[in-house]
Amino acid sequence: MADKTGLKIVLVICSSTGDGESPENSLEFFRYLRRETANETSTALSHLFYTVVGLGSSDYSKYQGAPRYLDERVGMLGATKFMERTEADEATSLELVIEPFLESIAAKLVDQVKAVKAITAELRQAKLEVQPQSEVSAKIGSDQNTQELEGATLVTKTFTGTVTDCVKIVDSGDKEIFECTVVFPRKLTSEIIDVGASVGVLPENLVQDVD
Repeated sequence: MADKTGLKIVLVICSSTGDGESPENSLEFFRYLRRETANETSTALSHLFYTVVGLGSSDYSKYQGAPRYLDERVGMLGATKFMERTEADEATSLELVIEPFLESIAAKLVDQVKAVKAITAELRQAKLEVQPQSEVSAKIGSDQNTQELEGATLVTKTFTGTVTDCVKIVDSGDKEIFECTVVFPRKLTSEIIDVGASVGVLPENLVQDVD
């Protein structure tokens, strides 16, 4: 989808459950969206004309969380929406929305193909322009260290926070475990710490205090 070899018309069907969770087979794409939209000037998907069909249930806490997030982020990356997002609710019957959608989508796709073919050469070139991959570090207000490890890139980000509360949750004699609350100057969103990232804590304490 991100390959800018030509203009593309995309119909995205995405489900959502629980706390706005995305399907397991879409996690890589959602990580891509988080990384790219961290750069506010990215037009990585400007060559796309898209619409989204969301499948969910209003019985869950965040109805249509994943489809709405996907729709927003794809638009942020320069894609053009040719049809408003369709939301089907399993709690009231998916068919009530999906059947009318299926009856109308073919004609809308035909119209969109005609519209794309009529795009001027200048606009086509602008939409297909490839931007160099951006670095996110300058935008998140952190110290960052990048290392090359056997062909892969390891990015280390350092944030400074304040411990406001600690509660001992395990005291087995040979070890103690505390649950602590750490407050950071800014919210650490999924754009900064991605799904699957490893997080470590380095307390700035005197050795005698730790002992």
